[in-house]
Amino acid sequence: MPESRRLESAHVSGESLDLLLIGALSPAVANAAKAHLDECEACRVRWRELNEDKQRFEEQVYARTLPKVVARSGSHAVLRRRWPPLAWVAVGVTLAAALALGGFLARRSPTPLRPGVSSTLVVPVRGR
Repeated sequence: MPESRRLESAHVSGESLDLLLIGALSPAVANAAKAHLDECEACRVRWRELNEDKQRFEEQVYARTLPKVVARSGSHAVLRRRWPPLAWVAVGVTLAAALALGGFLARRSPTPLRPGVSSTLVVPVRGR
């Protein structure tokens, strides 16, 4: 749904409130939503509840689980663990071989035909 249509109804949609909370609305739509929140008590109540939920999540869930996730991932070294250095070497060698083969085949390709010349190969057959 285009951003401009989210605010055409009588109230700010739940989706728009979520996007406003994470800062994902364009400045114009965010300003329109904030202006609506200043005028509409029902939307303001929903906005306040959403912010309280976010705050509770950050205090009770995020703060408790983030250190465990970081410890389990080896201080953000997940990608290094999944792709050991030898794998990167193999990828590099494969890429170099593919480029070398492509260059070799490009040099061996026949010269382009002149316009009007057939590309059919005629092979003479000796006596039968």
